[in-house]
Amino acid sequence: MGAMDRQLANEALRRCVLFRRVTVEDLERCTAELAHRHYKRGETIFHAGDPGEAMHIVIEGAVKVELPSPNGDTPAILATIEPGGFFGELALLDGEPRSATVVALQKTETLVLDRQRFERLMEDLPTLRSCLFASMSGELRRLTGQVEALLFLDLTGRLASRIVDMAQAEGGPVATTATGPCAPRRGRGRTTRPGSAGCRIRARHPAPATGSSCPGPPASVRGAG
Repeated sequence: MGAMDRQLANEALRRCVLFRRVTVEDLERCTAELAHRHYKRGETIFHAGDPGEAMHIVIEGAVKVELPSPNGDTPAILATIEPGGFFGELALLDGEPRSATVVALQKTETLVLDRQRFERLMEDLPTLRSCLFASMSGELRRLTGQVEALLFLDLTGRLASRIVDMAQAEGGPVATTATGPCAPRRGRGRTTRPGSAGCRIRARHPAPATGSSCPGPPASVRGAG
């Protein structure tokens, strides 16, 4: 990777939540371990079930993460990943095949970190390791929330919950105020998830918190293994 490419790669890594807390020296080391890949619109980067040998960081364009239908129907789209997002890390952690298919939505460029280099960086850079775990924890919480919505919310409630999630993805944390049947009741010791049937939700963006380490990326930029 040439000097100009390295500079662009450094700037791209700074947009990725995994690398925001690493030092300049460590960032240079990470950049030296990466390969640069180009994909055409509609090109499949990998299929569900493929061996997982590398993770990708999107620096230009966008990709979609999808689950193929066992009946050959239209695949289910799980997420769209844009610059600053990453995908493919799960297979590097557990050694299992790819859990989903990833396809370029447009002309796309990624930085690729293979298994051997990934394991070496995870071992040598505690900050990078802790940011990866924090990001994965955030993804697990997001998925838990989706399961909760599917189980307990009607269509209107799921739509309201999705709107809140999209607001968070666009502008960070969102404070919600629920009114109607889902408003918290005194003495019950229980709070219903915003978006339950009959709820009215008001969302606002509070001032960003300071001093947090390794914030998780929004759902729209999270990836698949």
